[in-house]
Amino acid sequence: MKYLLMALMFLIRTPFYVDLKPSEKDFSRCTAFFPLVGVILGALITVVYYIAVPLGKEIAALIALTVYVYLALGFHLDGLADCFDGLASGKRGEELINIMKDSRIGTFAAISVFLALMSYLKLFTYVDYKTLLVFPVIGRCTMTIVASIYKPARKEGLGYLFSRDAGIKEFIIASVITLITGIIVLNIKFILPAIFAVIFALIFTKNISSRMDGINGDILGASLVLSEVMFLLAGHIEGMIV
Repeated sequence: MKYLLMALMFLIRTPFYVDLKPSEKDFSRCTAFFPLVGVILGALITVVYYIAVPLGKEIAALIALTVYVYLALGFHLDGLADCFDGLASGKRGEELINIMKDSRIGTFAAISVFLALMSYLKLFTYVDYKTLLVFPVIGRCTMTIVASIYKPARKEGLGYLFSRDAGIKEFIIASVITLITGIIVLNIKFILPAIFAVIFALIFTKNISSRMDGINGDILGASLVLSEVMFLLAGHIEGMIV
């Protein structure tokens, strides 16, 4: 329960705060339960979309996305923006990290956020309720996978705390939670979009982490956004084919 509460307070705008007095290792351990936060978010987004859909799919998608951005996605879009600013600079190492830490938003950052939001908005109108329920689970599982595989680039920030001690245990727990949720909700149709989404995010992570010798919180956020968009896209394509 302690680790789930930690995950909730770090990944969602919650109306409460509980001082759990976590140790540094607890931050890494709570990543195992990131997908459960995704289940909660997925349920909220699906309910909001369902209530608003009489107004039209486009309006319902806009309302659901607004709620999602406010509750959780805004943090991760900031990470996506910082990553694309850094990649566009062509720098490596400390120079790249410093550019990503710069609070100013560049052209490529703005473009990346715009494209991500437009992708969410459009894909929300195409996919079914079951896919809406599951996609936040995939995004948060991908964060755990990335944190478990890659080492932190710097000994500072939440990215460092989440990834420092994350390992095979967190990887397995998060993956099992995600797999069970996906199979229950989407059945076998969950598998291919999930694999595609995670692989896409890992390729992106490998590319940028090789330039800075590790990962940070921005990369974790970007991996979430990219995996969610790819899952929604792949799920839509699969639905058209099958």
